[in-house]
Amino acid sequence: MFVLLVCAALLAAAFFWVARPVLTGRDALEKVAPMESENWQLNAVLQQIREIELDFHAGRLSAADYEGLRKHYESRAGELLEGSSK
Repeated sequence: MFVLLVCAALLAAAFFWVARPVLTGRDALEKVAPMESENWQLNAVLQQIREIELDFHAGRLSAADYEGLRKHYESRAGELLEGSSK
């Protein structure tokens, strides 16, 4: 009986821990500072550049597609870097 009570209490605690953002109406992204958000975006763009390089070298992208995508993502990374230095 005691084990069932402990399991029920742990289950209830886990439920409220997971459901807390929904129950309180808070979003985790509201707590992120703008600089952290920009760093996250920059890291995502840099990851995309690495992925298109891998795809190109694996033969999944043509040279024209690779160049176009690379220019696009490098431009976006530059915009993010300029925005974070202000």
